Amino acid sequence: MNRSTKLKSDLLQLLKHLLLYQHWSLSECKNHWKAEIDNFQVELRKLTKSKNLYNYLLTVLEEIYIEALRQAKRKSGLNSFPQTCPYSIEQTLDVDYLPPFEF
Repeated sequence: MNRSTKLKSDLLQLLKHLLLYQHWSLSECKNHWKAEIDNFQVELRKLTKSKNLYNYLLTVLEEIYIEALRQAKRKSGLNSFPQTCPYSIEQTLDVDYLPPFEF
């Protein structure tokens, strides 16, 4: 897997888990989603040390968010997710960031 493909894959998983963590009220899953969020943030931070991959991340965020949104809706059955990405690049790369609960 090349680095841009890995970046897109990790970003997709991160955005999906951020949405599920923030909007789905299954408390027994919160710790799992927190661990997944942390893992994907760490991987994305490593990848985006490359200025080219960081710039690439900026161009694909909304496109990848649309797919993450589709997958989060399918997994949860919820339709209450934001239609555009509510997370900034800084938040997605911040290993200390977790969105507030919205349920």
